[in-house]
Amino acid sequence: LNDIASIKETFEKQEIIYKTDAKVSINLTPKKKRIGDTITIVDEIKAAAAEYKKTLPDAVSIDYINDMAFYVKRRLNVLVSNGVMGMALLLGTLLLFLNVRIALVTAIGIPFAFLSALLFMSFFGVSINMITMFGLILVLGMIVDDAIVVSENVYRYMEEGMSPREAAVKGAQEVAAPVTTTILTTAAAFLPLMFISGIMGKFLRVFPLSVIACLAASLFEALIILPSHLAEWVRPLKSGVGTKKTSAGEEKKRGLLMRIISWPIWFLKVLGHYFFSHDRKGGEAGWFRRLLNSYKKLLRYSLNRRYKMLGGAVAVLVLAGIFAVKFLPFKMFPSMVEIFYIRAEAVEGSSLDETNRVITEIEKSVVALPEDELLNVTTTVGYLGDIGGGPFDKYGTKYAQCIVYLTPESSRPRSAAEIIEGLRKEVAAKNIKNVATLEFETVRDGPPVGKPVSIEVRGPEFETLSVIASEIKKFMNGIDGIEDIKDDYELDKEEIQINIDKKESSRMGLTVRDVAMTIRYAYAGGVATTIRKGDEDVNVVVRLPEKDRRNFETLKELTIPNDTGRLIKLGKVASFQKYQGIGRLSHKDGERTINITANLNEKKEIKLTALAAGNQILEKFKDISVKYPGYRLVVGGEFEDTQESLNSMFQAFGAAFLLIYIILATQFRSFIQPVIIMVSVPFGMVGVIMGLYVHGEPMGIIAMFGMIGLTGVVVNDSLILVDFINKMRNKGMDTYQAIRQAGATRLRPILLTSITTIIALVPLIYGIGGEEPFLVPAAIAMAYGLLAATFLTLVIVPCVYLITEDIRVKLGIKPDGIDIKA
Repeated sequence: LNDIASIKETFEKQEIIYKTDAKVSINLTPKKKRIGDTITIVDEIKAAAAEYKKTLPDAVSIDYINDMAFYVKRRLNVLVSNGVMGMALLLGTLLLFLNVRIALVTAIGIPFAFLSALLFMSFFGVSINMITMFGLILVLGMIVDDAIVVSENVYRYMEEGMSPREAAVKGAQEVAAPVTTTILTTAAAFLPLMFISGIMGKFLRVFPLSVIACLAASLFEALIILPSHLAEWVRPLKSGVGTKKTSAGEEKKRGLLMRIISWPIWFLKVLGHYFFSHDRKGGEAGWFRRLLNSYKKLLRYSLNRRYKMLGGAVAVLVLAGIFAVKFLPFKMFPSMVEIFYIRAEAVEGSSLDETNRVITEIEKSVVALPEDELLNVTTTVGYLGDIGGGPFDKYGTKYAQCIVYLTPESSRPRSAAEIIEGLRKEVAAKNIKNVATLEFETVRDGPPVGKPVSIEVRGPEFETLSVIASEIKKFMNGIDGIEDIKDDYELDKEEIQINIDKKESSRMGLTVRDVAMTIRYAYAGGVATTIRKGDEDVNVVVRLPEKDRRNFETLKELTIPNDTGRLIKLGKVASFQKYQGIGRLSHKDGERTINITANLNEKKEIKLTALAAGNQILEKFKDISVKYPGYRLVVGGEFEDTQESLNSMFQAFGAAFLLIYIILATQFRSFIQPVIIMVSVPFGMVGVIMGLYVHGEPMGIIAMFGMIGLTGVVVNDSLILVDFINKMRNKGMDTYQAIRQAGATRLRPILLTSITTIIALVPLIYGIGGEEPFLVPAAIAMAYGLLAATFLTLVIVPCVYLITEDIRVKLGIKPDGIDIKA
């Protein structure tokens, strides 16, 4: 063979280069099965890797990139610590309003509800993950609401002199119906979320499951278990007319453990009572009496000016809506970026080594980032694609990318947007040669969505599509906040098209397959045989020398054996034409399509959102079908996902409101009173809007989840208030006095249910137990919305109730849902 060929021993042609932290590496990417536990699998992999490391030279290291167990543990720790702190604050709030033992017994329902929910989730195959844990934290302050209503009612009867057993029975029976209705309405608020369509629905479907499971368990505990605990473990109050003393036998029944737990808390209660009360002999704290007296005055003032109060509330709601439209942007998910891509394309025809040189210059700027900002960077030359791969991955010697893994956002001095901006400027200053395109793309939490800006230009001819695409890209370049604009109409290498003369080739005894196979073997090479070398088979590859493969004339002179063994020159049976190659042709729904994509600058001073950018482009080119008949624009990507998600969420809101209305109408036997109860829900949006704006958070899908939770709590507060107004009227009290009496009587439980829910969310909002920015918007929406809605429940709902009574009297309509006793 030496006489007719040059022979050399080498490795297979390298098609992809892998690097980690600027060093050549071999990357292994394990994929977890659906039933696998992330933390356990990662721990086992690390243990196996540690054993294998002992067999390697010191110069070889093993690193763990994009360790999902780290993120899972971090989120679990944050959520658990926030949950524990929220529960502690919640217990403290209960102690401030209620008797020590009643507060403790009420709080026992929280772990019971959580454990019951976990058993329910396990039975239905729902895992503990970020979404289910988020549901448990969000519902933390809500699951104690029904227990608070029962306990407060029992406590009220004990203050009037009843024994714990009598108070427990009467107090629980009196509120059983409204408490059951409150849980049903709250569950109804979350239930439609299970039926949201698309990728969003699959991602968030487990959220309402965890919430509803907790609510169901809390209802059982509040109506069945809690009254028995109150009857057995709570001492009669020492103050109040007709209070009975506890016998020695009853004291012994309560158990030593309960007394030990109660003593330190009782001391703190007495200490707080000393500072907050003028009357230190027991009963209601002085601070609460003062608050109650102030509320009575406010309620009387509001009822006397009910039309002005309602008008003022409506005006505030309208102004808040206008403010939100102008100053509150919409983003599907919060911008918490800890991973981003740097995607590069070298000029056409670049070799793998040349592309490696290009990306190495960019890589140097990345590895130079401070240790408190950069965890790792992985580099791939010869490939472009997402983590885990995808259908639109690209392979070729001109492609390269870096995946940059940043430290947690809470511990970073700069945001991801600032880091990317700095790298852009630094790389641009290097003026690296042979770079065709360079793009920075962030990876966000949440379900996978399209590009922030994605425009599809559809029509019959690619030439016209390219002209329209150029106009759109030019316009997009003028929009502040849009960057990395490109389209997928890619020109590829120059191609040589070989046209076979079928008649001549047939006469010469050649087939198209003979020609194709010969060309392939000559240029790409073919395996002639294999040689055994140790325990490995080595391929023997035969092909033309490189200098001949690069010479166009060689192609014409290439000889092909025919069916008789005679060698025929390719130039005798074929003609050759050079064409500009097309890298990719896209079709969508049977139409030729050019996709234009772009990213948004994440800097906070630029408030552009995907929704706003898409609307600007559609408005500018709304007449494109007139200018270019047969051609049209379709906005996709995050804009399309946002529109679909918003439509699904609004449908879920509509279904939730309908379900709540049906439940309330059934409970109150009225068509009007459910509207009165639900009137405070839209007013709660004032608090949502201001809370998100003050904290610099956009409106989004996660914030909407908080709004749904807000709906449940607000409806519950209004329901309890209206139910007591009806009961007062049933006893023969006139409407005005019934409203005042019910407001005074239900002030404490309404404040407690609202404050406990808000307090439970405070650690999550302010990161007291660790930050989790992805979940913060929901907590803000629920807490601030409830803050505003509580005031409106206590003031505006009574005004609306009295206004509807005014209208009823003027129209001569009989009150529904009320059986007034003579």
